[in-house]
Amino acid sequence: MVSLSPDLRHVLEDEPVRSPAKNRSRSANTVDFVKRLPDTALALMDGTVMNWPKPGPSHFLGALILLTAFTWALGLLDIQYKSVSTLGFTDGFPGAISDWRADGDPGNIILAENSVQIERNTPNRSYAKRTYELPAAQELAGHQIRVRGEITTVKRATPIEKKNVAAFMIWFLDENKETFSYLTVQELTGDFNHYRSERIVSVPDNARYYSATLINRDSDGAFKLTNASVDLVTTSMAYQIISPIMMILWFICVLTTVIWIARHGSRTLSATMAALLVLTLLGILIPDSVNTQFILPAYKNLASRFSMEGYTALVVFYKLGHFLFFFTVALCMFLNRRRLRISALMIFAYMAVFAIATEGLQLHLFSRSTRLSDMGIDLGGVLLAWLISTVIIAILDRKRRSRRR
Repeated sequence: MVSLSPDLRHVLEDEPVRSPAKNRSRSANTVDFVKRLPDTALALMDGTVMNWPKPGPSHFLGALILLTAFTWALGLLDIQYKSVSTLGFTDGFPGAISDWRADGDPGNIILAENSVQIERNTPNRSYAKRTYELPAAQELAGHQIRVRGEITTVKRATPIEKKNVAAFMIWFLDENKETFSYLTVQELTGDFNHYRSERIVSVPDNARYYSATLINRDSDGAFKLTNASVDLVTTSMAYQIISPIMMILWFICVLTTVIWIARHGSRTLSATMAALLVLTLLGILIPDSVNTQFILPAYKNLASRFSMEGYTALVVFYKLGHFLFFFTVALCMFLNRRRLRISALMIFAYMAVFAIATEGLQLHLFSRSTRLSDMGIDLGGVLLAWLISTVIIAILDRKRRSRRR
C-alpha cells in the first residue's frame, strides 16, 4: 500500500488547502493546484513522497542502455517504409547500358558496367537517364516512391549558384513521354566525397513514366552514380507507432537528466546541460534541407576565414563539432560531480552510452552515416574533459587546504 503525505494528497485529490481566508474561490484553488505540480513531480522523481525505492544513477544508466539498444535495433531493422514493389533497376544497377539515354554532348557521359558518370568536357549541359513505366493508377493509390542513390565525387566543382549545380533527380513524364515535373533527389556540389541520398515523393496524377536522371547543369565537376533504387513504398504502421514512442522516451530521458541536475546541482548547470543535449539531438536529426541551406554555408564561410577550402575543411569542422559538444557536456559533469554525488566512472559510462546512442539515432536517416570513428572522437572529448577537470579540481582542493592552514 502506497502512503501519501498530507500535502501530496491535497494536490492529487484536488482538495483545497486549509487557509485562514474564508470563501476561497474555485479559481484560487486551481491556482494552488497548478503551483504545486512542479514540486510534486520532482518529489515523486526523487522518491521522497512515495514509499518506493529511490532510483539512483545506476538505475538511470540501465534505462539509458536499454533505450540505446532499442534505438539501434529499430534503426538496423529499417522498417520505416514497407516496400510494396520494385519499380526500377530490377536487373541490378545500372542494368543494361542500352536502356540508358544520354542527351547533350556524349563526351560528358560515361556509361560503365557498374556506374554512370557525368562530367563537363564541353560547355553544353548533358544528362543520362533511364526511364520506366509506372504501375496503373489503382496500384499507386495510397503509396509513394522512394528514390535512393549513392554518388561519388570524382572531380570537385567550382562553387556556383545552388540552382545550377549537378544533381541526381527524378523526372515525371506524361502519356506522351513529355517531362513535366523535375524533382531533385540530391544536389551535387562536390563538398563531400560520397553522397547517400534518399527522397520520398508522391506521384503526380497525370504521370505515366518516370526517369532516374544524372545531370551536370552548369557544374564543372565530375560525379559517378554507383548505385540507385526506386521502390513503391507505404509507411509502415509499426514504425508509425514505435517511432513516436522512441522519440518520447528520448525526450523523457533528456528532461529527467535536466531536472535531476537542477535538483542536485544548480539551475545554471541544468540550463547549460539542457541546451547542449537538445542541440546535440537536433544536430543528429536535423533535416538535410536545413543542413544544406544553413549549416553547410556557415561552415564554408568559417573555412574561408581560416583560409581552408574543400572537403577537408568541412570534415574538420563537422568532427570538431562532435568533439566540442561531448567535451563541454562531460566537463560540466566532471567539474560538478561532487555536488551531483556521482562518480567519474559513472560519468564515463553515461557519456559512452550517449555517444553510441547518437550514432544509433542516425540509422533512422538514410542520408546520415553511422561511424565508429565519430564515437571515438566523442569519447576523445570526454577523456580530455576528465583530464582537465582532474587538474582543476586538484588545484582548487590545494587552495582550500592552504586556506584552512
